[in-house]
Amino acid sequence: MTSHFFRALLCAAFLAAFSPQLRAAHSALEPAPRNEQGWKDRHASINKKAAEAGKKCELVFIGDSITQGWEGEGKKVWADHYTKYHAVNLGIGGDRTQHVLWRLENGNLEGLSPKAAVVMIGTNNSGHCRKAPAKTSGNENHSCGDLSPRRKSQPATRKNPPSKPNHSQVG
Repeated sequence: MTSHFFRALLCAAFLAAFSPQLRAAHSALEPAPRNEQGWKDRHASINKKAAEAGKKCELVFIGDSITQGWEGEGKKVWADHYTKYHAVNLGIGGDRTQHVLWRLENGNLEGLSPKAAVVMIGTNNSGHCRKAPAKTSGNENHSCGDLSPRRKSQPATRKNPPSKPNHSQVG
């Protein structure tokens, strides 16, 4: 049930709050796979890692190349700080939001019941899609809504968007 809650929370944060009209206006909200063999191989290896971690996993990192980078340049930091949580890296370089959503619906979370997730997506949507900035940034605004009315069988979920820095207190 926790795994279903977590999957619902992540997917709902990006899809459930949107009407079909918004999804059509924002292609990033429609889950879509990529066709490159390297991407398919990475997706399969992530599914395997998730299955191996199973219920021990307390923390997942979800994202693109920045997230995948924990396996390269960030390897020591990962080992020092995140292995104790049986963390799983769900990052694939070049992924856009729609690719991450597709992966979450197609095995990347299978068997996991983490306590927390670090989500870093959307960077690759900003330049590749050649859409107006308002359409690109609009995706994040719609994904922060209160999900509780849409998940009646799950506990209430509060809206916790990033806070704006108060620069008057700096210094």
